[in-house]
Amino acid sequence: MDQIKLLDANAYDYLIQRNPNSWSTAFFEMDTRCAAFENGISESFNRAILGPRMKPIITMLEDIRLYIMQRIVAMNKLAFSLEDTITPSIRKRLEILKEKQRMWELSGIPCVHVVTAYMHVGSDLDAGVSYWYSRESWFNAYQFSIKPVFGTNM
Repeated sequence: MDQIKLLDANAYDYLIQRNPNSWSTAFFEMDTRCAAFENGISESFNRAILGPRMKPIITMLEDIRLYIMQRIVAMNKLAFSLEDTITPSIRKRLEILKEKQRMWELSGIPCVHVVTAYMHVGSDLDAGVSYWYSRESWFNAYQFSIKPVFGTNM
């Protein structure tokens, strides 16, 4: 940012006014507890809407709405039936973390050192995982639905 300020003060002012916490990892707060701190979410969404993106705007939006509705229902069912205390993807990551290092403070997922420490003292690894990856939090995120629209004129 200092280099940008030297090159163009107006560009620097413009960028600072756009809340750098939302667009630059240099400004991320360490307590965000989100494993998707890169561009993965938008890439996943763009992959999911590859087909609809080529359609007329109303049809495209309807296909995206249907995709989101189906995704919410599927995730809700999965969250409701989950018997584990944390989400499946984080459980899988924890298994991988036994062998690899992660950024615990940024993502809310224990790094390899924390996993090793928990295992050494015989503690439950789940205790080191942020609340935001809990079954309860996951279920709460997917408890709502998007209501169907009755016909294209709606």
